[in-house]
Amino acid sequence: MRIIEKAFATKQHGVAGFLSYPERTEPGPALFLIHPKGGLGEYIKTETRKFARLGYTTFAINVFEQLGYPEPTHIVSGSQIQAKTPDPEFTRVLTEGWRFLLKQPTVNKSRVAVCGYCNSFCRGNAGSARVRRLLPHGSRGAGFAAQAGPSLRECEEDSLPIN
Repeated sequence: MRIIEKAFATKQHGVAGFLSYPERTEPGPALFLIHPKGGLGEYIKTETRKFARLGYTTFAINVFEQLGYPEPTHIVSGSQIQAKTPDPEFTRVLTEGWRFLLKQPTVNKSRVAVCGYCNSFCRGNAGSARVRRLLPHGSRGAGFAAQAGPSLRECEEDSLPIN
């Protein structure tokens, strides 16, 4: 299976992130990855490639660049950016990435999931609430937040438009 990879920058493309998908002729399942507080690093890019090999069009949004912080890494600054950014800004940026993913020709809009990695923009339980807001109402997609350790917590659907 041939895997196609593309990097996107806000300045050139209007959205920042990393997209990996299997070459295919019909739309298939997709996954929207939300990176941890360290940013969109090589680990998350590797994760997009792994999911693409499993058949998913996978987009990892670079939340910090989308918010106006285009540094190559946010290992040191990620926590500070999180602390000073209001929730509506995170929701706006995540919604932009979600809609970008749904526009990809390789994506079946009724088969999309969201995965937020450990500390993906949460203060307490707010992170999983943000993930819930991204799920389209009535979709067959699933959302979950991956926390430290092996457990996954399923999230409820809410009412973000699918288009």
